[in-house]
Amino acid sequence: MHSIKLLSLPLALLALSACGTGDPTSETKIINGTLAPDGGAIEQSTVALASSNGQVFCTGTLIHKNFVVSAAHCLANFRGTLYIGFGRSSSEFKFVKATDYEVNPSYTGNFNKNVPADISVIELSAPAPAGYNPVAIYKGTVSQGSKLSLAGFGQTDSGGSGRLYYTSVGVSGQTSNEITVYQGGTGACYGDSGGPAYVSSGSTLQVIGATSRGQQGCRGSSIYTNVAYHLNWLRNWTGVSL
Repeated sequence: MHSIKLLSLPLALLALSACGTGDPTSETKIINGTLAPDGGAIEQSTVALASSNGQVFCTGTLIHKNFVVSAAHCLANFRGTLYIGFGRSSSEFKFVKATDYEVNPSYTGNFNKNVPADISVIELSAPAPAGYNPVAIYKGTVSQGSKLSLAGFGQTDSGGSGRLYYTSVGVSGQTSNEITVYQGGTGACYGDSGGPAYVSSGSTLQVIGATSRGQQGCRGSSIYTNVAYHLNWLRNWTGVSL
């Protein structure tokens, strides 16, 4: 699976956006992953964040037909018009313009310590295109060793792709607001920032995490913001039941 690489480099940890500073010039993908199935559940709910020139710089998750969750560091310094890309590849995207977005007000951007509230929410100008469906937010806990599916448009082991890849990793720890996974040679990398960590039950996916940061080289541990921890903020900002 191509992985997303981390952008900011605090100590040994990097922010996993192709452009954590709002400069969408770098690109990352899932490392040693698999191309998402055409029309499958991962493609239906995993989206790309792109600038007005179509350059993909981060990943997000469709949690409602009109709203997307991503990472705070993807949008904290973003300037310009934001577009959300639906599809498996930048060459076939259906773009929907974002009308508004917000970085969680508790986000500090300090990667030298803990990065609280590395989460953002985006409002679409129109509902997601036909064939794309939101996923529920997973509100439970996961045990050490539990498997999660990671997805994103970031860098792969062979370089940037702008294509949607996914992989499976194990949980190595969880606090109330963050989840740590051990990638062990496969996982998120630059450009995957903001993308989902999914809990699966049969063919049904629920999003538990948004990609925050990881180790240089994209092959060790990575950290995900626990989306459910910010559920009240998401509900208040969107005005919908999630």
